[in-house]
Amino acid sequence: MQAGFAKTAIISAIASMLLASGLALSLSPPAEAFPYNCVSAIVQNGGTATCSGGSGAYKASIGCQNLFGFWSNATGPWKNVGQGPSTVSCPFGFGIKWAGYVGRD
Repeated sequence: MQAGFAKTAIISAIASMLLASGLALSLSPPAEAFPYNCVSAIVQNGGTATCSGGSGAYKASIGCQNLFGFWSNATGPWKNVGQGPSTVSCPFGFGIKWAGYVGRD
C-alpha cells in the first residue's frame, strides 16, 4: 500500500512541476524575433514587401501566371527589418496575380 502512495505522490509532484513551468513560460513577455508591421504590394510586373517592426528578415513573394494558365512563384532577396523593401519581378511572359511576403526570425 505504501508503494502505491509513494508512486502517486511522485506523479503528483511531477505534474505540479510541469504545470508550474508551463505557467511560467506563458507569463513571460513575447519575443520580438519575428518581423511585424509588414506590407506587401503589387508594383509594375512584380511585388514588393517591407517590414518595420520586430527583428529577423523578410522577403517579397509573388505569384505569376502566363497566357496558358501556367503558374510561377518567385521570391525576392532576404532583407533585415528596417533595411528597406525586398522586390521581385515575374519572369518574362508571366503577369503578376498576387503579392505577399515571407518572414523568419
